[in-house]
Amino acid sequence: MLESLLDRAAGLATGTTGLVIGIFADDRTTFYAYGAPQPDEHTLYEIGSITKVFTSLLLADMVVRGEVQLEQPAADLLPHARSLPASITLLSLATHTSGLPRLPGNFWAGGRIDHAAPYATYLESDLWAYLATVTPDELADTAGRIQYSNLGMGVLGAALASRLDLTYEDAVQMRVCQPLGLTATTTHLSAEDAPKLAAAHDGKGSPTKNAAMLSLAGAGALLSNASEILAFLRAHLAPDDWLRARTDLTLRTHAADFAPPRPIFRLFALYQKLVVRHPLRRPKPTGIGLGWFSVRLLKSRAHAWTHNGGTTGYKSFAGFVPESNIAVVVLRNRGVRLSEIAVPRYGVDDLGFELLDVLAD
Repeated sequence: MLESLLDRAAGLATGTTGLVIGIFADDRTTFYAYGAPQPDEHTLYEIGSITKVFTSLLLADMVVRGEVQLEQPAADLLPHARSLPASITLLSLATHTSGLPRLPGNFWAGGRIDHAAPYATYLESDLWAYLATVTPDELADTAGRIQYSNLGMGVLGAALASRLDLTYEDAVQMRVCQPLGLTATTTHLSAEDAPKLAAAHDGKGSPTKNAAMLSLAGAGALLSNASEILAFLRAHLAPDDWLRARTDLTLRTHAADFAPPRPIFRLFALYQKLVVRHPLRRPKPTGIGLGWFSVRLLKSRAHAWTHNGGTTGYKSFAGFVPESNIAVVVLRNRGVRLSEIAVPRYGVDDLGFELLDVLAD
């Protein structure tokens, strides 16, 4: 079964795009690479929203150190957003239960957003301007229920960095990457590492721009490689004392009540039900820790912690099953077409979940 999944993986690396898989199972680490030019476990990719579990680990570190509290209002840490409702706590941001929307209301305002790299022109001044308009009434519909928010995790990253009087990059390096020995994971490529970055391709396979997330860095700005993401996952399987004190917070289910899908996603679901003959079956999250989603795999019924990621030019998946001592990372330098959101095709997420399921069974 593993061999057939690896055959499917090869089909996800087409044209000038590549794909790398990292697997930890049976106490062994194995990497598989496909595509041209040939990538390897040290090839760098934008990891998109997998950044969120790094942001959440930063939060846990600061809680353990007594620098912040989970139930602390984010406004306490944000000099430019003191008017944020007190209900928006650090915990609610890390669990997508703050009630904040997926993106700021002024994200597309003014027509200056570059659709190939939409976050690159959304500045801190835009973020502060939007946050000044947020009222408790706007949050009422979904506050306390899980509704995915890039904005919320971006605000969390900004709040934690502000508390430390550091940039987001420096905060994550100092508090997460250095303790775990991760030297290639970063938001800013050095001249030396730039050639290691796989070129970005959009969902059609055409070259595109890199994401360059600025004001919302905590939501998806990191770049990394399969070797380091797998090392990050392996550390969660056998945490030392330093990490265990933090994963006691991150790998605990803090919320399990999901808000109804947004109208556009309900429309997509209805379309799939009525039109698509054999829709993909994907495991649905059952709850959320700090950043990590709790998932029950379809066949093995094993419990996994997972997160995926996607930017205009990249797609990623990371997950691990503690009871089976396995971990999987999948990285590809090709994004997803908008049409694939309406009618999902077999892709990086499906491959990641199936690998976990086969290895856990």
